Amino acid sequence: MGMTPRRTQSIQMLHLRNKGVEWAAIGRRYGISDAAVQIRVARLKSIRAAILDGGKLRATRQRCGLSQCVLADLIGISNPEMIRRWESGDHVPSGTWLIRIMMALNVAPSQIIQQEESK
Repeated sequence: MGMTPRRTQSIQMLHLRNKGVEWAAIGRRYGISDAAVQIRVARLKSIRAAILDGGKLRATRQRCGLSQCVLADLIGISNPEMIRRWESGDHVPSGTWLIRIMMALNVAPSQIIQQEESK
């Protein structure tokens, strides 16, 4: 199961904003208000890296047929060792890296983050 079209669109909005495109211009492009764009981008940025499940990341990467080196290249990391550190739990990526990982693997957040246990 990949990302929903809305999630994909929100990620595209975030990338445009990171490139310096004005909120209003992004809103016009997607036919929504600039406030709605800001809300959707803020929700993406609120993803907390501490919830990354390294085992799920490794399994998903392998299922996609990617090596750590290839995934690193896809998300723009010069040192593939960082992927190993994320997968082993030695280090946690920032929310921006988590979003890049989801895009590169074309997965929903639930496929690489820890699920909260029900009480």
